[in-house]
Amino acid sequence: MRKNTIAVLETGAGKTLIAVMLMKEFGKRLIVDGKKMMIIFLAQTLDLVNQDYTELDVVEYCGSQGIGEWSTDCWEKNVKTRVVVVMNPQILLDALRHSFQTLDTVQLIIFYERHHTRGNHPYARIMKEFYHNTGCKPTIIGMTASPVGGKDYKELVKAEVGYAMGTKNGFISSKLDKLVEISQSLRSEEEVYCLIFVERVITAQVIERFMRKINITPHFSVSYLTGGGSSKDSLTPKLQRTIIDSF
Repeated sequence: MRKNTIAVLETGAGKTLIAVMLMKEFGKRLIVDGKKMMIIFLAQTLDLVNQDYTELDVVEYCGSQGIGEWSTDCWEKNVKTRVVVVMNPQILLDALRHSFQTLDTVQLIIFYERHHTRGNHPYARIMKEFYHNTGCKPTIIGMTASPVGGKDYKELVKAEVGYAMGTKNGFISSKLDKLVEISQSLRSEEEVYCLIFVERVITAQVIERFMRKINITPHFSVSYLTGGGSSKDSLTPKLQRTIIDSF
């Protein structure tokens, strides 16, 4: 995997397992141009990964361990000698700001719950202050169950220029971009009905929310429909009938 990637999976669908598999793979090549590299796993909760699970040299650090009082030598001894470091994002941000850590010695960074990457959240500050200014950039993998939302996202897609920028920068997938392209091509039609079949409920939810938010397909009314069942995402029979009648 050479490109930055965002993995969107429902809660309990295996985001942590994917992260572990990636760390194992990247862990096979941690010497680059004679320089030892490392892997950083960022999360608000640190009980997601442990050494038994990854079979790698893993250490966990959180703010309550007094890392804010560390010296450069202490950071070098306790962090840079390890293979995988699991930490709160604020710890990495502080270390970067104090020059304890640089991103050119990091092979992979995993952002767990990457939907927080907006505003002044440490995830966003790491990217804005350091990642984009680093010559030898680490691979970034984002894990989330919530791909859509937030003020930054609304700003991105509210206008056609923002949508084009989002597509260019990889925030909008090629398949979703193609769906928008097809929708735009039908603007001149007086009456068009479209059915989009997907395998997962979350995919239907994302498509509906996305198409409602962007202003470049105002000629379409969009709703998603699921079958009945005990799932929390299932629609009530009454709402199902309402959607079908409106169609």
